[in-house]
Amino acid sequence: STDSVYVAVEAWIDDFLGRTVVEILVSFCLFAPFVCCLAGTNRTHALRNRQPRMRSLRVVHFFHGDVGFTFRNQRVQKVKRRSQAEKEGVKKGWKIVMINSNYVHSDEEAFLLLQESHRSMTKFSVGFQPHSMAVASPAVVRGGGGYDDLHRNDSNCEHKEPYDHSSREDQHGFAMPPPEFNSHEDSPRTQSRKTGSMSV
Repeated sequence: STDSVYVAVEAWIDDFLGRTVVEILVSFCLFAPFVCCLAGTNRTHALRNRQPRMRSLRVVHFFHGDVGFTFRNQRVQKVKRRSQAEKEGVKKGWKIVMINSNYVHSDEEAFLLLQESHRSMTKFSVGFQPHSMAVASPAVVRGGGGYDDLHRNDSNCEHKEPYDHSSREDQHGFAMPPPEFNSHEDSPRTQSRKTGSMSV
């Protein structure tokens, strides 16, 4: 009869759903620990890969004002006497890797982060990589938020090379970037910088 067919279909559906739910629960119980373990392993591996870099960092805290070092290619070129940098033990050749927990990959990026720190914070941190002492070409960037002209008569200046003296300072006391950092035109100066024919 029709009633017996309905009963049989309902019984089959109940049995199918019951078996499906049980299989899903069993599979979840079996594979969930494996998935969690795999995720934990990947996270541990990622942390281990970062540990050597993190262990090599020297984090130095600076207060608002001139921190007292110059850098180029993210490496410290000169540390001013009786400055914050000298008091904190910053050394020539240290590489700037992080500013306020933000990794930096260029002088321009470091310059902008230092500018922002000076404008909005009273205390900020700079992470250095002190183990590599390879020194790049003379610095044109002043840690503390600006590009530094190293060719004034300064007894602490270690490098003497021709440089454009037309840089100016903004209202916050930061020396403005030299032309090659804020101009996209292929001027003779920019072209010479690109080809390496002019030393600045």
